[in-house]
Amino acid sequence: MSLSVLFVDDEPRILKALQRNLRSMCSQWDMTFVSDPEDALATMARESVDVIVSDMRMPRMDGGKLMGIVSRKYPGTYRIILSGDCDQDAARHEVRANAHQCLSKPCDRETLVRAIGQYDASR
Repeated sequence: MSLSVLFVDDEPRILKALQRNLRSMCSQWDMTFVSDPEDALATMARESVDVIVSDMRMPRMDGGKLMGIVSRKYPGTYRIILSGDCDQDAARHEVRANAHQCLSKPCDRETLVRAIGQYDASR
């Protein structure tokens, strides 16, 4: 059974880079890439998502708010925030309460793979 991972970032070039860097994980992960938090929530309403990885700073709905919604509606989903200023964002109550991890951007492939792998360790 492959792991279902949903990536959310409002910058298309970041999503493309994630797709390219994580291509080798296709045999282990079922990956979905969306550029809008509302699309992420719609995806989660249609299909089961094991791990969500979201950018923190996005227009209309930031990653902290998205993780709060995901935490309430889908508490079994492992939640990871990617942020340019993880220390500052991790101090925010929303992120501390609703994300399992906060990783600094840019995030290297190995760190991201390890963080997503924590989902299996948390079960």
